[in-house]
Amino acid sequence: MKNLCTGCGACYNICKNNAIKIIQDEYGFYKAQRDKTLCVSFDLCEKVCPLNNKEIRNKEPLKYYAVIYNDKIRSESSSGGMFSALAEYVLNLNGYVFGAAFDKEWKVKHIAINNKEQLFMLQKSKYVQSYIPEYCLQDVKKALERGLWVLYSGTPCQIDGLYNFLGKDYERLITTDIICHSTPSPKIQQNIINSFINNGEVIKNIEYRNNNISWQNSVLSVYTDKDFYQIPEFNEAFINGCLSGEHCENCKYCNLNRAGDFTLGDFWGVNNYKKELNDNKGLSLVLLNNDKAVQLFNDLKNNFNLCEEIPKDKAVLNQRALKSPVQTSKNIKNYVFENIDDEDFIQLYKDAKQKYTVGIINLWNTNNKGAILTNYALNELVREIGYNPVTINYKHPNEANITSNIYRKFAQKYFKLTQICNNKAELKNLNSYINTFICGSDQVFREEFTNILGRIYNLDWVEDDKKIISFAGSFGIDKFN
Repeated sequence: MKNLCTGCGACYNICKNNAIKIIQDEYGFYKAQRDKTLCVSFDLCEKVCPLNNKEIRNKEPLKYYAVIYNDKIRSESSSGGMFSALAEYVLNLNGYVFGAAFDKEWKVKHIAINNKEQLFMLQKSKYVQSYIPEYCLQDVKKALERGLWVLYSGTPCQIDGLYNFLGKDYERLITTDIICHSTPSPKIQQNIINSFINNGEVIKNIEYRNNNISWQNSVLSVYTDKDFYQIPEFNEAFINGCLSGEHCENCKYCNLNRAGDFTLGDFWGVNNYKKELNDNKGLSLVLLNNDKAVQLFNDLKNNFNLCEEIPKDKAVLNQRALKSPVQTSKNIKNYVFENIDDEDFIQLYKDAKQKYTVGIINLWNTNNKGAILTNYALNELVREIGYNPVTINYKHPNEANITSNIYRKFAQKYFKLTQICNNKAELKNLNSYINTFICGSDQVFREEFTNILGRIYNLDWVEDDKKIISFAGSFGIDKFN
């Protein structure tokens, strides 16, 4: 059976006999492990495990908003600053805020703060699984039972674990889950840190997102006592699902049934709604999942620089994590995880990407439903068998390219495209990171279509050491002339 434990902390926070520990599995993910010699009953841990509870606390959100708190907070955040607004509200009431922070070894774990001077530790996105200490959820309960306000922030599975541990809701408990793409293995981050420490450098800061550099283009940045480094390979691997575990691939929270009172994320679809709202400095998408959230939001919204209600269809349009779990390139992921103890991540990912990326070239780029759907089907097939498909974005001047807005949006949503290639010279550059090329399906051998293109679809521009495949490539006519 797959180990789908998310490391939410519910089971080992509730165990009264210390029979459950959190360990890191072979891939570096935090998992619960039970010591059967200490266990006296399976009831408590099984009852609080989110995997055994199919119901999620909130159904579809009541409201959707685009929010900017203020420019100062936004410059210190990864998005529009909505989390900080909620945190300041609770801290002003002498409450506690729980969230993910770096420790002295640059590992990410959940901590509690009770003053604004500490808020910086919880701000900004951290694209790595957070460790939930054995006392964390117990501290939340103790604070609530003392009548204190508590804000608890985490991934949906972590929020669900908290409520299962508590066994009930509290009037002074506020929870925020995030629109979660996945939580990469801490082992990957440790490998990156070690690559700098081994060179004698001391890590001073790590940022997965930086609004001052660019809100919409995430790049992992590592600051040392000697230099500043950007590692785009990490973010690319993260987006492509190459760093996630099985628990993320089987996530039950990738929908509009939400665990937290609030759901926070980036409003990636802003340009499809109102481009003028996007100044490229960060914009929060806020989902109000119940009446408690609506009431609190109404109390806070007069403090926001921007607060605009968004139609549901525009709010969720570009939020893949609200529709389905992360899709992984399994061969690339397995290659990375199996070799991460012995090789530098950056080079390892580059090698894996070339080894397992498949470039697909066919007649998709046209106003034809069949052409675009056959390419979609082939992409899904390649992905299902564990590879990383990319559609070659070839545009010949004699081809009728996509003009339909519906088709264009479909391609943008479902196809991972290469850079635009206008000729053979530009196509040849793809050999530097693609190991296998597929032509087809569709009429790639129909001469009246392709003879003017210089045998592009015969893959004569692919290097001899690469794999070349024709998949359902047809002549498209009854008789070959």
